[in-house]
Order: sequence, then C-alpha cells, then structure tokens
Amino acid sequence: MIGIDDKKGLKYFLFGSLYFSEGLMIAITTVATSLYLREKAISIPVTTLIIGIVNIPWMLKFVWGPVIDYFIKFGRKTFIMLGFLLISIVKTESLKRQKQGLTSFCQTLFLILR
Repeated sequence: MIGIDDKKGLKYFLFGSLYFSEGLMIAITTVATSLYLREKAISIPVTTLIIGIVNIPWMLKFVWGPVIDYFIKFGRKTFIMLGFLLISIVKTESLKRQKQGLTSFCQTLFLILR
C-alpha cells in the first residue's frame, strides 16, 4: 500500500479527484438531466421535481453514510444482499397495498439498479 503521509502532492491529488467525482455526479444529475428533460418538452415544474428526487441520495448522504460504514464490517456481499432484500420487502408490501401489478415492481427495480 502506498503511504500518502510523506507525499504531499499525492494527498492533494487524491483529495481533489474525490471532490471532482462528486461534483461531476451532481453536474450530471442537475445540468444534463434538466437539459435532456427540456429537450423532451417536459415542463419546468416537473423537471424541477424530477431533479429534486434524483438528488435525494446526495442530500441524505450524511444519514446513510454512517449506516453503510457500520454494516460493511459484516462483508460487502452480505450488506448488498440484505439491502436488496429490505428494498424488495418494502416494495412488495407497498404493491400489495396499492394493488398494482408486476409491471410497477419491475420498473422500480430497473430504476434502483440503473
């Protein structure tokens, strides 16, 4: 493993690349999505709503970050499988209450996995 304590330039490069990648994802979700939706003639209020929903994971990062850090010690595969199991149970129960078909579940699963 590379020790970055004595390599000041590497430390700043890694720190900068981390924030560049975060900024790139927010730029894609806000700018590119809004341009795409406006090109498809979607109204501005609906576009704003969609972008707000898409940005929810970044807004709640301070909540789910510590949860992931706590449960990752049980293993990456276990954490992912339990997460998908929880999502599946919640979605199945919501479909039972709404009396919607398998199509809605497949659409939601596609959006989650995308």
